[in-house]
Amino acid sequence: KDNLGLQAGDGWIADRVVRLEPDNGESGVTVWVTRWKNEREAEEFLQLYRRGLAAAGSPDPGAVSSRRTGSEVEVTVLPAALRKPDPPKDGL
Repeated sequence: KDNLGLQAGDGWIADRVVRLEPDNGESGVTVWVTRWKNEREAEEFLQLYRRGLAAAGSPDPGAVSSRRTGSEVEVTVLPAALRKPDPPKDGL
């Protein structure tokens, strides 16, 4: 059986989570940064994380962004109210 959790966690060193919420009670932003032994491990985690997210059928795929910089992976969860609107499509 495919165990994404065990595969994705190999090479993990540390992580931190930051949650930012406005005083007005609106939804906030969550940022999760993970650190890995090397860039290869970070890239493997990122790909497996994205695969797991897709398999879970995220109800709002635009809410989560992820990127790798060297041996760190950053995942940001941004509610719709704080995202930039999509640019208009040609002809509309």
